[in-house]
Amino acid sequence: MTQLRCLPKGICSWDYRISGPQVAAETQSKVFCEGGSITIDGYELTVQKRGMFSGHWTLFDHKLELVNAERESMWRWVLTIESPDHRYRFKPSSAFKRTFMLERESGECATTIAPDHAFTRRATITLHDQDVETPVALFAFWLAAHFWRLQASS
Repeated sequence: MTQLRCLPKGICSWDYRISGPQVAAETQSKVFCEGGSITIDGYELTVQKRGMFSGHWTLFDHKLELVNAERESMWRWVLTIESPDHRYRFKPSSAFKRTFMLERESGECATTIAPDHAFTRRATITLHDQDVETPVALFAFWLAAHFWRLQASS
């Protein structure tokens, strides 16, 4: 089991620095377009939303699609995340917590993303399965932080 620490870049920031064994990354959110970027070891990947009301995000390496995420329903924050090698289900662990789970198709929890406590933006990504690719785990974290930002502003 590997843990990655996610620390906000500033006291009111939704952009993060992520560190862990052999991982140094940053996430950045664009305020008005529900997109952003993920930088892993100095290499920048772009997150784009497919349309204003689509519920579909893609992680790009320049113009190459690496990972796709699509909401199953506009009423709930449950997404299907697809990489070239795997398909996951990304969902909150319960209706009352900010913790998210990335599950394999078998229902096995591969990754959890949780705030350190109820009143902080600091978070931890726990990789229960070492087969989860780093871009997939960080994309899932970016989506969780995006949801937390939307929740905080409503």
